[in-house]
Amino acid sequence: MKKLLPLLWAACLLILSACGGQTDTESLAYTLAGLDPQATLLTVNGREVSVELYLYWLQYACSVAENTGAVDEEGNLDWDYVYADGVTAEEYILEEALNQAKTYLLIEEWAETYGVTLTDEEEQTVDEEIAYYAEQLGGEDAYADYLRQIGITAEANRRMTRDFYLYSKLLELTKEEGSPLYLDDETLYQYDGITADTILVDHILFLTSDDAEDNQIRYDTLEEVRQSLLEAEGTFRIDMFNYIADTYSEDTGRAYYPNGYLVTEDANFVEPFLQAALQLEEGEVSEIVTSEYGYHLLLRKPIRDYVADAYLGELLMAAADEGEVTVSEHYDPLDRRAYYAAYRQHLEEAAQSLQGNTEETAGDSSGA
Repeated sequence: MKKLLPLLWAACLLILSACGGQTDTESLAYTLAGLDPQATLLTVNGREVSVELYLYWLQYACSVAENTGAVDEEGNLDWDYVYADGVTAEEYILEEALNQAKTYLLIEEWAETYGVTLTDEEEQTVDEEIAYYAEQLGGEDAYADYLRQIGITAEANRRMTRDFYLYSKLLELTKEEGSPLYLDDETLYQYDGITADTILVDHILFLTSDDAEDNQIRYDTLEEVRQSLLEAEGTFRIDMFNYIADTYSEDTGRAYYPNGYLVTEDANFVEPFLQAALQLEEGEVSEIVTSEYGYHLLLRKPIRDYVADAYLGELLMAAADEGEVTVSEHYDPLDRRAYYAAYRQHLEEAAQSLQGNTEETAGDSSGA
């Protein structure tokens, strides 16, 4: 991964230097909307939202609308589709694209306000994450091509990746007593299902079967995981647990409860799980628990982990609603329907071109 970094950044510099302070005439913003991608489309509390970033979030909002039913008989986005609450797809898309753009700017603004910065090590992690995805896509050329397909520069992509890390650090402030973003008990108990007696317990589940030898292997593996977790402390233990649970746990409920389960004395869980959960202190890892389903390894998490993300999201959305928005002369005339139709066509042509190249390569290989 580290060897790839110089090549990746060379590709990034090529993309950025191609602009040379002038309009990038190969960008989607220019070819599909006739706009300079780096031009300011709007400002939020004085912070600029470029054309390319707004169009990126417009594409995202359109995709969400399509995935929630706003499509016509031919499978195209139906801008006039009416949701159950009476909102049209177009109204939703306009609001969602604007809200996403505002929210990302507010993350950066709040990071400055609350003194949240990334360390040199975290900045390197951002670079390594980008390099990893570039490698997964096939290298720096494939990465650059991918960014062109979705209409953003490498610089903008790094900025949004970095914003994710800033958000994660803001999220930690909601759990720190004394922080201006702290999620206090009064607010915490307003969330459904949470009282002073509620605890948050996550688990890793390995299912068992009639195969005794396989069951023993699963038990021994889970015990190795347990020992590794016992050597970790604090948030690192939680992060390690989350990674292992997300990757290997066989609990199908994890898709709906990714942070774990709210547990009280009268909760409806299998008895071995419930009794083990109630015995845990915050941050403690359990012994391996055997139930009718299999082997469980439990971790009691801070209760605020269950709602912190929703809480911070609500704060950001409220601030976004109150944000001072100023639009440029290009904002209202932008034909969003025409742009997205052209963007969809662009993606289809790119997919067909990729398929053709793949088939040609396969043919050459077989002929050789």
